[in-house]
Amino acid sequence: MNSDLTATLVAACSPAENIRKAAEEQLLLFEKQNFAQYLSSLCMELANPAKPKEARQLAGIMLKNSISAKDPQLQLQLTNRWLMMADEHRARIRQTVLSILASPSKPARDTACSVIASIAAVEIPKGHWKDLISVLIGNIDKAPNDDLRESTFKALGFVCEEVPERLEEHSNAILEAISRGMKQDQKNEVVKLAATDALYHCLDFAEKNFSNEGHRQTILTMIYSAAICASVKVRLSAFQCLVQIVELYYEYLPNHIVEIFQLTHNAIRNDEADVKLRAIEFWSTVAETEADIMEEIKDCQELGKTPKRELHHFVNKALQLLAPLLLECLTKQAENPADDTWNEAKSAGACLALISTCVKDNVVNHVLPFVQENINAKNWRAKEAAILAFGSILDGPTKEKLQPLVTQAFPVILDHVNDSVEQVKDTSAWTIGRICDLLPQAIDDRILPKLMNTLVAGLKSEPAVASKICWSIHNLANAASPTNGNSSPLSVYFDGLVTSLLECASRADVDEDNLLTSAYESLNMLILSAANDSLDSVDKLITTFVERLQKSAQPPTNEAQRQHQLTLQGLLISSLTVAIQKLSPEKIAPKCQNLMHLFLGILQTPNVIIHEEVLMAISSVAQKIGPDFERFFPPFKPFILNALNESNQPEISQVAVGVIGDVCRALKTKIEPHCDDIVRVLLANLQKRELERTVKPHVISCLGDVALAVGVNFKRYLPYVMMMFVQASQVTFEDADYDTIDYLNQLRESVLEAYTAIVQGLHEGNKSQDFDQYVGAVIALLDYVVKDENRDSGVVNAACGIVGDILSCCGKRVKDEFRVPCIQELMRIARTSRDKRVMKSVAWALQGLQQLA
Repeated sequence: MNSDLTATLVAACSPAENIRKAAEEQLLLFEKQNFAQYLSSLCMELANPAKPKEARQLAGIMLKNSISAKDPQLQLQLTNRWLMMADEHRARIRQTVLSILASPSKPARDTACSVIASIAAVEIPKGHWKDLISVLIGNIDKAPNDDLRESTFKALGFVCEEVPERLEEHSNAILEAISRGMKQDQKNEVVKLAATDALYHCLDFAEKNFSNEGHRQTILTMIYSAAICASVKVRLSAFQCLVQIVELYYEYLPNHIVEIFQLTHNAIRNDEADVKLRAIEFWSTVAETEADIMEEIKDCQELGKTPKRELHHFVNKALQLLAPLLLECLTKQAENPADDTWNEAKSAGACLALISTCVKDNVVNHVLPFVQENINAKNWRAKEAAILAFGSILDGPTKEKLQPLVTQAFPVILDHVNDSVEQVKDTSAWTIGRICDLLPQAIDDRILPKLMNTLVAGLKSEPAVASKICWSIHNLANAASPTNGNSSPLSVYFDGLVTSLLECASRADVDEDNLLTSAYESLNMLILSAANDSLDSVDKLITTFVERLQKSAQPPTNEAQRQHQLTLQGLLISSLTVAIQKLSPEKIAPKCQNLMHLFLGILQTPNVIIHEEVLMAISSVAQKIGPDFERFFPPFKPFILNALNESNQPEISQVAVGVIGDVCRALKTKIEPHCDDIVRVLLANLQKRELERTVKPHVISCLGDVALAVGVNFKRYLPYVMMMFVQASQVTFEDADYDTIDYLNQLRESVLEAYTAIVQGLHEGNKSQDFDQYVGAVIALLDYVVKDENRDSGVVNAACGIVGDILSCCGKRVKDEFRVPCIQELMRIARTSRDKRVMKSVAWALQGLQQLA
């Protein structure tokens, strides 16, 4: 195969499509004919320096892609295929790839590092390749040249990144090897960089070492040495390690923070731009960590528990020297306002914002003098830095501390929205948005008129500025809730703001800086917060949105126009939905015929992207007019059933499930003539393996909505529905991560709530006895719940709810089935909860249990 393989690999790199496709098909044939030989041949191709460069490069890529994939399902298939090969074949491939680490070709060595890590990710969790770490460490110690040392460190780092949870027993040996690569007298900076990168990847499983004072000092000394290395890349990697250490081992740093501060202080003041950013990120991470610990302490105090972590106040202690440094960085802005590169000014602003959340009022004393000195400076950099500093510290200090400062500074910042320098205008607009969001109470009747004039004028500014003005209006509207329902502080300005936002959304440059979306999102918030005296204006907006939607239907002439059209139509439909939800049924009813005609027409177009928005708009119509939606359901039914069947588009399928639930609640018993079709599709979805699993809890909840709507008439579906529910109840996972735990809780909660809906529906028709035969299935699920330590309060609440509902509806007919240990355990678990929903549900369940006694 080898000579043929080389020619085929070269052909697969051909620019000629027919030659390339034929070669790709031949490679697939080689793979199918003899997979083990195919992989061995790829290895030999990669290892042979006499082979063409493009053939070796493609061989390495195909070798890696034969072992690893990003998609979990495909990865499972690749893993199984790899492990099905004979041990000697796998061992031969491993040995060949390891030998390539000594290749004189750097691309070949780098590819080998990736392949080694991919094989390790498959084999090590299964207990194979047990000598890999010792082989790599042996390479480091016995390597005849620095090229092999560098590639071995790189491979070691990749392996640590892939399977950190499996390498804890090797942490001492790995760290000792890394220390030899990072030692101060290490002359080869490439080796030192690879060793430092490897350290970064092994920190995750080095807790035992880091908890030991001696080992910890050794690790940090290694990093300190790298942080002052002549190589920028090494210094950058060293500070990346420090960031990782704060995230993982904050509690071990009190004796080391002074030395780390000196390193970071020097880097921020004197180092290259990339290293400065990483040093600033260190303090951002410290601030974020301390803010999290403060929240943990607060939560524990409320629950009467002992916090797991101690707060060491690193930021507060460093602030006197750190703040001036960060404020100086704020003046290092990009020259071009369109340059969105992350730079030290932006990084310092983000760091100040995080610092303010953990030091609270103390940040004001260190930042305010800088703001006062520079907010009206002639130098635009100093002025913009002062405004950015002020905006950055608004989230953290108490309102009492900030409000007088905001009242004093706000008029000045409003004036700067009209500054001649775009960076100053942009930051001023952002700061206004922050004030509207975080301190709206500082905006009194004296400043509100000036603010309104500034906002309206700002909507005509550059797209970046106008977009932030839209955000300011959004935040202001969100904060300006009606005082008595009839009027709002924004009522007098409502029409003017709406008109300006609509004009802004029609600008020629509206596709820049997300301006189109920002304008309509601000409109939506204005509508949501509108008081009664603005509802006539909201009513007129429906006509405006419909007209704009109809006008947008013109066929686009290029891809940019098509994307603009899709975005605009989605936003207009979303705004229509918000307006429909805001108005009364009496206002909406006369418009329903035209609205539904418009929506159903859009559903007939191939623009699947906006079908989600249309479905939600139709759902709003159904919820608003209730049983009167009956006349619109028959023409809508084919579209919603088709959407339910979109297994390959889970977002649309999930929205469709929610819409069916809303329609059922709106139509109630009038949905019954359509239930056979609806239930059939929903049950089919539960059986589809290709349907994304996150949709299935929503399908189950929807079946509960159907049951509650049609009541006793749901009993004809019970045998089929219960079979699906029992299967869903029995789902478990051996190795549960956060996603699977969350999914399992959602699944069980949806089943329990659907049971409640079925029981209540049957009870209303005096047919609760039809559920008696299924009580055992409910008890079995409750047993799963009490034995699962990862259950959340939502599941416990639903579990107690169904206990109370069954006992209330089925009574003494099923009393014996509830005299089981899992029911008593569930009550014990629920009684310890502080969740108000659970407390209410367990009282309901206990009431039912007491009546059985």
